[in-house]
Amino acid sequence: MTTRQVPFFALVIGIDDYATVSRLSGATADADDMDSFLRNHLSVPKGHITNLRNKTATREGILQAFRKLKSNPEIKRDDAIFIYFAGHGSEANAPAGWPTAGSKIQVLMPQDVDVAGPSQSPIAPIPDRTLAALLNDMAREKGNNITVVLDCCHSSSGTRGDENVPERVPRVARFLHELPADLDNDLYPEEKGRNMNTPTAFLEQNLRSHILLAACGAEELAYENTKLGRGAFTTAFIQTLKTADVHKLTYMGFMDRLPNLPRQNPQCEGYHRDRMFFDAKLPGADRRFIGVEETHKTYKLKAGTAQGVTVDSEFTIHADHAHVSDNPAICRMRATEVYPFRTILEPIDTITAIKIPKPAYAREVRCGSGQELRVHFSEAFERVLSIQDVQQAGLSSNEPNFGFIVSDVDNAEMLVDIKDTSDGKCVVFSTMEQLATQYGYKQLPHEVKADPEIICRVLRGAARWNHHFKRTNHARFSGLVDLEFYRLDKTDGKFDELGMLVMLPANPDKNMNRTGVVDLVVKKDHFYGVKIVNNSKVDLYPYLFYFDLGDQCIEPYYLSQKGINRVDPPLRAGYTHTVGYGAGGEVPFAFHLPNGQAIDVGFLKLFLTTSPMDFDSMTQSSPFDTARAALPRADTIQKLKQAAAESAEQWGTVVTAIIQRSDPRSPEAHPQIPSEATQIPVSVPSIPLKDASSLPSTSPSLKPAPECPTDGPDASPTPPLTVESRSLLKVLLAYISNFFKFCFRVNRSSPM
Repeated sequence: MTTRQVPFFALVIGIDDYATVSRLSGATADADDMDSFLRNHLSVPKGHITNLRNKTATREGILQAFRKLKSNPEIKRDDAIFIYFAGHGSEANAPAGWPTAGSKIQVLMPQDVDVAGPSQSPIAPIPDRTLAALLNDMAREKGNNITVVLDCCHSSSGTRGDENVPERVPRVARFLHELPADLDNDLYPEEKGRNMNTPTAFLEQNLRSHILLAACGAEELAYENTKLGRGAFTTAFIQTLKTADVHKLTYMGFMDRLPNLPRQNPQCEGYHRDRMFFDAKLPGADRRFIGVEETHKTYKLKAGTAQGVTVDSEFTIHADHAHVSDNPAICRMRATEVYPFRTILEPIDTITAIKIPKPAYAREVRCGSGQELRVHFSEAFERVLSIQDVQQAGLSSNEPNFGFIVSDVDNAEMLVDIKDTSDGKCVVFSTMEQLATQYGYKQLPHEVKADPEIICRVLRGAARWNHHFKRTNHARFSGLVDLEFYRLDKTDGKFDELGMLVMLPANPDKNMNRTGVVDLVVKKDHFYGVKIVNNSKVDLYPYLFYFDLGDQCIEPYYLSQKGINRVDPPLRAGYTHTVGYGAGGEVPFAFHLPNGQAIDVGFLKLFLTTSPMDFDSMTQSSPFDTARAALPRADTIQKLKQAAAESAEQWGTVVTAIIQRSDPRSPEAHPQIPSEATQIPVSVPSIPLKDASSLPSTSPSLKPAPECPTDGPDASPTPPLTVESRSLLKVLLAYISNFFKFCFRVNRSSPM
């Protein structure tokens, strides 16, 4: 009986000798080094590696190699697939009808690029959308355990070498012809059919189909050294994997270990970047871990107020961030100074000398000031269980302590009650969040056993959920970023860069988020996407989360990519970024309601920063066992030198409520409006509000409920706005004022 060989397959491409563009000197050597690393260090059988060098790395040769990986019967689902390319990269003008974030697309240059083809037309480079189509097709067949490494440039904006190191030359060449609009259309599959969760047909698509490790940013150059005959990124890549235990290394951990490369900043893209390298089956990184660095005996946490850190929060320090048993705490530290994007930590034990490794990671184990959840326990609850037992369960747990404080009913943020069921006594939880209770949504759709440890687990998760949901910040771009929400529809015959049918807003003029509330009727064939509109003059990094109130989970819907030092800002000043459709890089949204549930409430919360940050630690799974499966302030004196730098570090938020109904005509769908409220239909332009303080105070600042759903058969094209009568005049004046401010700004600025 023969045993199966190592489940690892690779395609390694290296091109120095181009037929028509400038020659390189280190790409084939890099590819040879990568082949040797795979065979000698990872024990990949030679027969599992396809090598293409120079004349064998033609356009057709590369495309055919991708097809063979997909059709190879030896490759089983979720086996590791590794694809490596070293050679020239470039940019090209996007043909008409190709959805892109700008006017350019990125391309890989095969060996025979620009050579006259059979029809005498020049052989085209391989566009990014063709590469995405091949990877998505492969992922549908073989799973998404695919790693792609590109050691090439992504920009043709410059071809000069490094002035300080003449032997450093960029891997870039220019393609001067226009690409045909129907290029590689034969690669794009027909649609194969398609609850907030990720539609199943999109699970292997786009950033979910693979992990991309790129040598540089989209506007940067990747360099090779002509004297050494090697590329800077590939050399660092192999050396980093050799010195680390690759079987315990995640993609994020790999990025933390990469050395700084002069004038280029490697990037990591992909939804599954917290996985172990080359292994989708092992548990990956625990997203609750945050990077820590030591500088001149000062310990800095790579997170700050933007990620919800507060003074006196306590952290354990670890050498790793993976779900492994041998990852004990090295020491315990406390947050003493908290800035927008970083936190100063001090050891709690100041007597014992400590030395933390590089890199190191922190995990919050005790919340700081202002993070506690105010909880009211009913009399019925206290007749059965002791509140002290629940509090003691939190102290004895190894889980992070996001605490709660006992409150009277009028000031509580959550109510805890107990009731008799056929299974015995069960505990239920009710939210006091006004943004939900105004729709008649109060009791969460889960019951738990009357067990102090289980109750404590739920309250811990609820406290963390509540803390991240409530916090906000006023930045100079506040009020200048809009979150537009659209129902999507498939288009006939148009394909996107993923090789899938294009999904676009069913009605581009119908932004469902006009008042900060989206009210929709759940239908299984309805998909949604958002457009983030940056009306400010600041480049921004968006991080979009869905806060599921019923399940108390926090799901990331879009996280800006991870890089070394510099990361390309996805949301440029004056531009837009789509999520769920277009060129934004994520899948559409869909919603579902469990049987018998008439209404559900959740919130999209958009975090915006002026610098790339790690928001992965905010992610939270539901504390309820019966939850639906998810698819897809420091009071310190700053040094004058730090103050100037901190003034540039800003963050802000945008919140949108998502009201999900089973039937627009059901009584539950239209909760009673308080008698003192007045319904006034107000038609206003969709403009950013510069001065949020001019509106009635709520936290987060959302308008009250529209009377009718903004989607479905009873949709109102201009949803009425409900306001308290005493604030009506103030609201109308605010809208009028901001409308004229908007017109004045448009007249002064050039059109986008």
